[in-house]
Amino acid sequence: NSRMVVRGPVEEGLTLHYVTPRIIVLCSPDEGTEKAYVASLKTAALTLKTKHFEHYKVWNVSRPRNDLSRCLAAENVGWPARLAPPLDRLCALCKQFEQWLTTSSNNVVVIHCKGNTSRAAIVLAAFMHYNAICSNDEFVEDRFDMKRFAEKHIGANGQPSHKRYITYFSSLLSGKIRVNPAPIYLHRITVSHLLGRVLSFKVYERLLPVYETAPSTSKDVLRFDVEHELRLRGDVLIKCHQLIGDERALLFCCQINTCALDVPAKGKTLVLHKEELDHIFADSSVDNRVVLELMIGQEPPKSAAAAARRSLEDSRSNSYEDFDKHEGKGCSPGNFSHLD
Repeated sequence: NSRMVVRGPVEEGLTLHYVTPRIIVLCSPDEGTEKAYVASLKTAALTLKTKHFEHYKVWNVSRPRNDLSRCLAAENVGWPARLAPPLDRLCALCKQFEQWLTTSSNNVVVIHCKGNTSRAAIVLAAFMHYNAICSNDEFVEDRFDMKRFAEKHIGANGQPSHKRYITYFSSLLSGKIRVNPAPIYLHRITVSHLLGRVLSFKVYERLLPVYETAPSTSKDVLRFDVEHELRLRGDVLIKCHQLIGDERALLFCCQINTCALDVPAKGKTLVLHKEELDHIFADSSVDNRVVLELMIGQEPPKSAAAAARRSLEDSRSNSYEDFDKHEGKGCSPGNFSHLD
């Protein structure tokens, strides 16, 4: 395996990481400058073309960029930083990688990631599991290298939702869990051991906001009953905000996918402990006994059967729908990096 700095100091420019001889990660750090990125992008394109001719293909797992599309003809498959990707996108990427690699023994996969490298690591972790089930033993060494890269970037300090999605993917792939095609209904959100904090919750489905609670001061146990029909299917993001004065800050969040949940007819309560919640899992200032409970069922609450789904059109500014707008001139990446 080799590591090549294509231009400038490693803390600024793009870097080519040969994870395996045929899988490359092209990444730049969060603190890198735009000038260094643009300059090193041209050098990276020349390096890939010189070394691999027409046998490389680039998948961009971060925000779309016009210069990236021009220089490397990258396919945009990205999602917001610090979040896990849509589960179906992980599956599609693994199939695309396999198809490209089997088309020619000279073909190489290039994963471009600007900023947080965890996005590339999640994809590689998923492809490692896919490769283990769908390929033969000659790729054992490659799987070891992919695992090593993934563990380095989403290991002990990785967000719990990233690990949860990798587990979802591998379990669905191996048949350990079966796909649940039916939607679920969220009945209640309960959080405990956050005494005295003013909290509110926001629920997203496929990164669009669909429900928000009013702020409430937490006792030892704080419950929010969903009083209308809240039907959810696929990728779900739940954020807990803390209000301090006039400011609202993200306290924790978690991502689940309903297709990987086994929900009995009588319903169930999904329990997530502190170590399973993003942002606070390693925060010593937060009580280790914190628990988030999601009461879910196959049917909506009886009292809400005829109620309309609440509209959050006034909250679109807090959605991720602008993610696919191209980053670059006239569009500041900072506008989208801390959406709440």
